[in-house]
Amino acid sequence: MFNLMANCCNWLKRWKEPARKVTLVMVGLDNAGKTATVRGIQGESPLDVAPTVGFSKVDLKQGKFEVTIFDLGGGKRIRGIWKNYYSESYGVVFVVDSSDVQRIQETRDTMAEVLRHPRIAGKPVLVLANKQDQDGALAEADIIETLSLEKIVNENKCLCQIEPCSAVLGYGKKVDKSIKNGLNWLLNNIAKDYEAISERVQRDTAEQKAQEEQDKKERAERVRRIREERDRQEREEAEREGRTLKEDEVDDVNMPNPFQPINNVLTEVCASPRPAPLPAFPPASSVGTNQGNRMLSASCGSALDNPSLVPSPDAADEHCHLANTVEEKAVVPQTSQTPNSAVY
Repeated sequence: MFNLMANCCNWLKRWKEPARKVTLVMVGLDNAGKTATVRGIQGESPLDVAPTVGFSKVDLKQGKFEVTIFDLGGGKRIRGIWKNYYSESYGVVFVVDSSDVQRIQETRDTMAEVLRHPRIAGKPVLVLANKQDQDGALAEADIIETLSLEKIVNENKCLCQIEPCSAVLGYGKKVDKSIKNGLNWLLNNIAKDYEAISERVQRDTAEQKAQEEQDKKERAERVRRIREERDRQEREEAEREGRTLKEDEVDDVNMPNPFQPINNVLTEVCASPRPAPLPAFPPASSVGTNQGNRMLSASCGSALDNPSLVPSPDAADEHCHLANTVEEKAVVPQTSQTPNSAVY
């Protein structure tokens, strides 16, 4: 009876605990199946997945965890951005294409580079040996040997779990059990040391932001020096040629930023006064007979001078109606013009 009450108390305590927020980075070579894996965990079809350009962010609920996964593109040109996401990661998911034997050495070098990074070393790592459904895919033991996985994780003091899987065989509740088991393993090991990892994440994130600010200031200083050197060379060249340089009317430092958020632009456009409406013109039915005759004469031109060219009464009425319509829509500015000038 006492054990039953203790278990109930523990269950209530865990039930009342707030959800823990965890950020994971998913990396691996291009075409390894990272996006297909994420979509399968999300409950979306992993088929017909386009290569990831840059990164994609996925939020999902996994038990007592609110998980954010950064699916990072694996192309050679984009792997340089991976390090920007290491500081806020609690763990790593490294996806391996088990069927691509020709790139296994590149996979090994990339994994070693990731795990030895100071903001990754010591964090738990899940290795998904994907594409086990393909012919010629390496088995779990072969992948451990070819990647020197045991040596890499021991050198960087990372807990590691490898799961052979196939991301395209199912999704949602039917996702590959190996993927589900691997993700549960990763989250459970993060939970065991959650406070320490959270402190490390906060510290690394603060250091990265400070470093980014420092890099920004250094870039601004380099740009300032380049501008000063350019201005000095222009002044010296002007002095040699006997020219005088014109001072810029507006200082570059005081110029407003031309790139404004779209919301600010829309606010300014909506707040600007609207133009006054055009003056109303009388409808065609209110135009007098004499005025209609004058418009008919003006529109017909020399046709009235030749009786054989005079239009029929129906055609004349149509001309008058068209002339009145044109007069209603046209707005001619009242300006003095020379006889040879024309309004376009």
